Amino acid sequence: MKDRVLLQGGKMPSKRDLLYSKLGDLLEQNNSMSCALDNKFIPNVNQQKLFDMIEYSEVEAEKWLHILCFGPRGSGKSIGAYAYTIRMLTKFPGSRALGVRTTSTDIKDSIYGDCVKFLNKFGIPFTPNVADTTLTLGNG
Repeated sequence: MKDRVLLQGGKMPSKRDLLYSKLGDLLEQNNSMSCALDNKFIPNVNQQKLFDMIEYSEVEAEKWLHILCFGPRGSGKSIGAYAYTIRMLTKFPGSRALGVRTTSTDIKDSIYGDCVKFLNKFGIPFTPNVADTTLTLGNG
């Protein structure tokens, strides 16, 4: 589908105006996706600890190699990791995340399926690709 351009006073808008319009649309879309998650997802105590550790760490994010989450089954580790990762992906268009498991079947059964459920639950638009177990958010 091609974009439609509205004439301004019977003339085509300038390239700069078109670019600003597209950027504005992209920012609005990113903000609405990010707000949808922020307004609907309420972290449990453990997930909030994870978010706070990341948010208020004195170590610069560029220097982090890994974050290790551990705890009993049902403590919210996976959902907290999905929520934080998806929040960052909605705020930064074009960014990527990688989920790793031992086999592709493990990925489909856990990370991929759980992320699809999470995105659907919170109304975040995405395009799934089951063949290569990728999900593309509305902002790329």
